[in-house]
Amino acid sequence: MPLRWIALLSLLAAPVAAAPPEATAPSAPPPPPVLRLCTGAPGGTYQRVGKRIQELLAGKIAVEIVKTNGSWDNLEALHSPDGPCDAGLAQEDAQLLHAFERPAGAPAVDRVATLYSEHVHLVCNRAVSAQHVGELDPKKDQVLVAPYGSGTYITWSLFQKLAPELARLPFAEAPVAEALLKVVDGLTARCVLIVNKPNRGMVALAERGFGGKLKLLSVRHPQFHRKLQGLDRPVYRDVPLAQQLYPSMLTQDGVTQAVDAVFFLRPAWKAAHSEASAALTRALLKVVGEWGD
Repeated sequence: MPLRWIALLSLLAAPVAAAPPEATAPSAPPPPPVLRLCTGAPGGTYQRVGKRIQELLAGKIAVEIVKTNGSWDNLEALHSPDGPCDAGLAQEDAQLLHAFERPAGAPAVDRVATLYSEHVHLVCNRAVSAQHVGELDPKKDQVLVAPYGSGTYITWSLFQKLAPELARLPFAEAPVAEALLKVVDGLTARCVLIVNKPNRGMVALAERGFGGKLKLLSVRHPQFHRKLQGLDRPVYRDVPLAQQLYPSMLTQDGVTQAVDAVFFLRPAWKAAHSEASAALTRALLKVVGEWGD
């Protein structure tokens, strides 16, 4: 056999080194779960709270802010099987009324946390002679409230049910900013009801920008503290209306009502996302610490 063949065969018989395995790219982490959060109108307190929750959960939960008219809309969305929200904020009085009116078989919703107290602010033109809500004149003093779907609309409706004499007062729906302008003008409306955290939002704007034309009325009535069916305590409670907080709109301290702002969550979302639910709980604790009383 020629030497060159022997050399060739020896090469063919030589073991071939195995190619190194291709490096496996690390798998991307799964995307964070989505939480659709019903809040409220643009620029409102509920939307600001929602954005704060969104900030605290960045990278852990993809919080999608859903704009609504407020408490009632949020509860409707949460209790609808195909509703657009997994969680939402709502006033406790709205939740109570919704519990009586929602159809049997509606999806359950968990009350997760009381975030803070909201106060009832009855802001009126200084031409109004009344000092508290019971003194308003049904012939002259129309009250504007936020549109149906909002917690403010529910609050005024419950006030009228608890204290029927208030049903004599004419009221109309209007967005809060538009309502405040009308009350400052004083020609077509004289008062606007604003339910919000003290000295925030439109109430703070009213004090800073229009205090010389506006005043705050006390909102008190013994019937407001009646225990409603299904609760072992009243929904509303007396709280001070401090002249120090509203020096332009108050000449002396008064009294108003408080109602809790509550965070609600669908239990199905919690069951499907146990780790994310723990992160949500920690974020809500932070919000309560920042916003709570």
